[in-house]
Amino acid sequence: MGGNIAENVVEPSTMELSEKFGPTGVSGRYHRTPRKITDQYTIHSKQVLGSGYSGNVFVARSIQTGDKFAVKGFQLKGLSDEERLQLKAEAEIFLSMDHPHVARLVDVYESEKLHLVMECMDGGELFHRVCQQKVFSEDAAAVAVWQMLLSINYIHSHNIVHRDLKLENFLYESKDSDHLKLIDFGFSKIWDPNSKMVKRCGTLQYIAPEVLEKSYTSKCDIWSLGVITFMLLVGYMPFTGTDAILVRDIQDGKYKMTGAWNNVSEQAWMFVKKCLIVNAEYRLSAKELLGHKWIEERGQGPTLSHVDRSIADALSNFAHISQFRRVCMSVMAWSLTNEERAKVRKAFVDLDLAHEGVIHVADLRRVLEQNFNFDEKEISCIIDALDENSDQKIYYSEFLAAMVSTRIFIHDAMLRSAFRRFDRNNAGYITPDDLVAMLGKSSKLENVSEMMSEVEVSNCGRISCEEFLQYFKSASNYRGQESPHEHGAHISPPQCCVVM
Repeated sequence: MGGNIAENVVEPSTMELSEKFGPTGVSGRYHRTPRKITDQYTIHSKQVLGSGYSGNVFVARSIQTGDKFAVKGFQLKGLSDEERLQLKAEAEIFLSMDHPHVARLVDVYESEKLHLVMECMDGGELFHRVCQQKVFSEDAAAVAVWQMLLSINYIHSHNIVHRDLKLENFLYESKDSDHLKLIDFGFSKIWDPNSKMVKRCGTLQYIAPEVLEKSYTSKCDIWSLGVITFMLLVGYMPFTGTDAILVRDIQDGKYKMTGAWNNVSEQAWMFVKKCLIVNAEYRLSAKELLGHKWIEERGQGPTLSHVDRSIADALSNFAHISQFRRVCMSVMAWSLTNEERAKVRKAFVDLDLAHEGVIHVADLRRVLEQNFNFDEKEISCIIDALDENSDQKIYYSEFLAAMVSTRIFIHDAMLRSAFRRFDRNNAGYITPDDLVAMLGKSSKLENVSEMMSEVEVSNCGRISCEEFLQYFKSASNYRGQESPHEHGAHISPPQCCVVM
């Protein structure tokens, strides 16, 4: 970010996130000079996808694959202290997000500007779909609300409050998909549950009464969800009028009721009422709402229907490949397309029994033992390979990395993308120092050199891009030069304990 600004805006955050979420997921996406966004992306500044509190979002195309992304840029010079803190918070929070129902931050580039490169959600805003359909059926509304609750409970369980939940901040993955993701962390805050927030922010029609009073907790997001659910079920906003009328009615909890509610079930109505309780202390949490009858009885209750034998075998396979391959696959996990992630993300959601956006080791151990008859030795091997930080939690990208071992085909575009994440200095080679930077301070140069020795190299222990590709061509799920779009998101036949 140029000079002292970098230290004040983002650098401390990336260090903390590396410790909390694993170094490969942070350093592999965070790029500094000499790396530039224009090395990998073409920004189409005339194609505006949307705008938020912190600026416009533009279309960007990958130079390598032509894939479309969304990019937001921030000018760093001349920022006030408050603006620097706001930018730091947004970058830090977005870097930490790793969930099937939260938009993915693909790359961050730091130079004279800070660019955030995000997955592009072509399905449009939930707001636009409501405008098209007028009202959702209860089944469709419950599915949408369940997805939103998963994202909300995820951020809340990590002490993050969004503070601007609204129809416009949930996007559909594609036009023919009902898969929703949360976006825009411009107002979000990492929050100490023992304190109250005081900044009045958000969009007035969705703001909770306690936010207007400048003393609130994460329950403010639940009120906003109630407003969204209200709109989905009956097609109009609960609070309307001038700003003064809006403030009065929100503070009084006085929402507009019409005959449209005669077509809504008692359970759905009670769900909305639980969200729109003026006293936040009596408002249900996201976790409690996930257990509400309206959500569970509409087909969104606990299930392991997407966790089949091939998922278990993929986890086992990942545990038996070399450490270097596991590191490479951890990096590849951040280069997967929506189509590739879509084939396994439901299994992750099923295994996330606590709905916190992670798989708890104790839950995975129980599923592998009871459902697939894995013995303790094999289960321990799987957990040791997956739980990178030894925190008894398996994050979404750690799960995706294991799926790359057999369930998702490897192709040249994926490998080249992974290679450039290792190649910090844009030198055309991966060096031991690059791998140390990727793995974090705890790694030792001699251990890294030993890891890299399994790749056949011709240039003083440095791995070229072609050598990196050749190393993976022996993999049973390698699919050469084809792009993932030519065959859709493929799933290879399940394999067990194949050592690559």
